[in-house]
Amino acid sequence: LTASTDYIIQIFEYNGEGVSDGTVYLTSTSTNNPNTQASYTPITIYVNSSTGDDSTGVGSSGSPYQSFHKAYTEYVDGDVFDMTGTFDWDNGTGESGDVSGYGYRIYKDITIIGHGASSTIFQPNSTIESSNKRIFTVYDGYSLVINSSTVRYGDPNSTGWNGGCLYGSAGSDVTINNSEVHSCKIYGGYGFGMNMLGNLTITNSAIYNNVDYVYNGYGAGIYFSSSTGNLIITNSSIYNNQNTSGGADGGGGVCIHNGTATITNSTITNNLIDEYGGGVYISAGTLYLSNTIIAGNSGDDYNDL
Repeated sequence: LTASTDYIIQIFEYNGEGVSDGTVYLTSTSTNNPNTQASYTPITIYVNSSTGDDSTGVGSSGSPYQSFHKAYTEYVDGDVFDMTGTFDWDNGTGESGDVSGYGYRIYKDITIIGHGASSTIFQPNSTIESSNKRIFTVYDGYSLVINSSTVRYGDPNSTGWNGGCLYGSAGSDVTINNSEVHSCKIYGGYGFGMNMLGNLTITNSAIYNNVDYVYNGYGAGIYFSSSTGNLIITNSSIYNNQNTSGGADGGGGVCIHNGTATITNSTITNNLIDEYGGGVYISAGTLYLSNTIIAGNSGDDYNDL
């Protein structure tokens, strides 16, 4: 090979050597060079925590799986989860994929189709303050889309953990549509409801009743910090999130530490923080507001914004 010459290189799948008419092929026959691979057509995997069965079910609408864990292990790129019922990491049958602190760790591109906030529920335990983990942790390069569901009762239960119910690593992509995230707690950290370091999109949803156990904490509802990601909130409500324990804190509804945030046609109200920005606190980054109400919040320094 020489630097001044352009070369065309073909790469074939190797399935063993075959000989035809004196020619050696890197597949079983000359007509199978290169070997072709059938494309995969994504499917909908059905899951029902009450009527499903992980042992005998096949993931169809008539024979659903029972657990999120079973659907996750059967997932192939592009599949969608249609989920009905309450999925409880500590008590649910077959829910063995979660770990302490992190909850269920997402290393795939997952889309969940729920059936309403009262019909599709994700929680670490059946009662608040009774677990030791959040619900989902989404890692760099992966995405989680939650539709028409409730995410609640997250509680990492250890000082310094961030993201009571949801945590997105830098490079992750989280979308919440027509859903609720509520009653999540942390012990002094960032993002009582959710902590997002990648992209976060919230539409037609409610983030509420998320609190901090102890001293210090930023972003009672949402903590967002991403140098390359975006926070987009549309047609949503963020309310009754609070830190009452004092200390260094800011952003009762939303704390923006870095990145670009756009909030449209939304309401941020009745949030409480001990220091900066009862409604929204911006320590760095850019915020665009349109047709949005930020009122009725409380903070020792700046009630609303």
